[in-house]
Amino acid sequence: MTMVERYCFFTRCDTDADGKEMLKQSLNYAAVGIEMGVSVAIGIFAGKWADSHWGTAPVFFWVGVGIGFGAAAKAVVDAVKKAKRQMVDNGTEDTKKD
Repeated sequence: MTMVERYCFFTRCDTDADGKEMLKQSLNYAAVGIEMGVSVAIGIFAGKWADSHWGTAPVFFWVGVGIGFGAAAKAVVDAVKKAKRQMVDNGTEDTKKD
């Protein structure tokens, strides 16, 4: 039994439509993970290149790491905002303030 079938067994859903939606959401979250890794890697390699080019040993390496982590954090924040917008659009989040 697949994950979609298990989910639909308990929630009575249309397997094709919900399966495609679950796949789309899963790929969006996987893309965020890949974006985080690539951002940090690009920052590291750019920093190492700059250090070797200008002879400033660890300075640009750490600058690149910081920029990479900053870009990764931005990717996570954007993904959370997008997920929250989708939840509000679908009506699955309580928007009332306590």
